[in-house]
Amino acid sequence: MNGGALSLADALLRFATIGELLLAIVVIARAPGRTVGNWLAAGFLAALIAYLLLSSDMVAVHLGALRLPLFVLATVAGGLLWLLSRALFQDDFRLEPVHWLPIALLEACGLYASFGQAVNARLATAASLVHQAIVAILYADAIFRSWRGYAADLVEPRRRFRLWFIAGASVTGLAIVAAEVTLRGLEVPPGLEFAKVLAIFALTTLLLAWSLDLKSGWFAAALRARPEVEAAPGERQLLASLREAMETGRGYRREGLTIAALAHQLKVPEHLLRRVINQRLGHRNFNAFLNAYRIAEAKASLADAARERIPVLTIALESGFGSIGPFNRAFREAVGKTPTEYRRERLGPAARAAHEEPLPKAE
Repeated sequence: MNGGALSLADALLRFATIGELLLAIVVIARAPGRTVGNWLAAGFLAALIAYLLLSSDMVAVHLGALRLPLFVLATVAGGLLWLLSRALFQDDFRLEPVHWLPIALLEACGLYASFGQAVNARLATAASLVHQAIVAILYADAIFRSWRGYAADLVEPRRRFRLWFIAGASVTGLAIVAAEVTLRGLEVPPGLEFAKVLAIFALTTLLLAWSLDLKSGWFAAALRARPEVEAAPGERQLLASLREAMETGRGYRREGLTIAALAHQLKVPEHLLRRVINQRLGHRNFNAFLNAYRIAEAKASLADAARERIPVLTIALESGFGSIGPFNRAFREAVGKTPTEYRRERLGPAARAAHEEPLPKAE
């Protein structure tokens, strides 16, 4: 394929990809249960459209006044993907002002790298390298977070989507950053540019297939449990066995318990156990399911006047937590206060007096 034909094929492929991305944005924005995840997904796809337009020499020269706003959007694509990974895969995620710091750094470095050459070329080059380093770190963190929660994710469509996110968007993003750094100052081979667009097109096609079947459970922060009366006999039996293992056997205390190990213990397929915990009990994450039992036991211990002198760390370990840090975070998230505050509230002077034996009277 000669250079002219390759350039034409590249432009056509870009516009086909942009068409798919626009359709995916509409589907995601209109999906039920709109949350911050929906809007971050739409924002990232819009940034990807901006990148595709700006990175094509054939298209970029005709953008005119649109060039600057598209550049501003494309510059933060890596940051939006990072935020999206947290919103998608972290059920307790809350968008805080601090989360916008990487976005601001990316924008500042990107703008100076592009428009500061006339002021200080060396500083502009450094800004470009910093920008790419931040993007690489954010992509690596997105991959780590996505993979770390894969085994415990109980929302099956979202769990499968993690693999697309890791092997697709994040790894492709890292590869593009690596290629840009390697070829800095050199002419980019047309074949490499076409291969990059082809990879984005393939990933976008898969994303579009997923988004057309988008369910509210992908982005929603909570899932309503379905009534057990609707459960099949096998599910009801499994629910009974599960409660026996958790409530009587206190299986949640078992260190390093995984859903695979629990399924083996209950002698059921792992996919069935995932579905029952997710759809019948309303949990989106296996660790959250275990922590519900652990925190219930910890609350009972902290409210027991007879155990007032037991250290909080001991109670955390007894309840199944491996250390005090995760216990404090999970307890505060579930109860709205620290374990110490909860104990102080439940064992105030009046509560302690009710449990204390009267002192013998002096003769």
